[in-house]
Amino acid sequence: TIASVFYNRLAAGMPLQTDPTVQYALGYDETNQSWWKPDLTMDDLQIDSPYNTYLYAGLPPGPISNPSLETLEAVAYPQQTPYFFFRAKCDGSGTHVFSITYEEHLGNACP
Repeated sequence: TIASVFYNRLAAGMPLQTDPTVQYALGYDETNQSWWKPDLTMDDLQIDSPYNTYLYAGLPPGPISNPSLETLEAVAYPQQTPYFFFRAKCDGSGTHVFSITYEEHLGNACP
């Protein structure tokens, strides 16, 4: 389903605006001693990197991880969905909630 969101956004000429590409561009976070910053800030989303899909349209210039076979298959054979947005569910399940409109997406934000 996530692959379908990216395909839909690319087909519509929308930026991908995906946090993992920004995380990749930021690199290792010395403060948290981690490759994954727990909360991106608005300043983080402005990092000037071709991997920042908030600033640069299309796909990044290269991979940001070593994808699994399941991920590669999802991209090769994406589901057909109407979704343009997704975010992590607020229940700690590690799953996502999907939406068609930006307004729906905003409504899915955690309290």
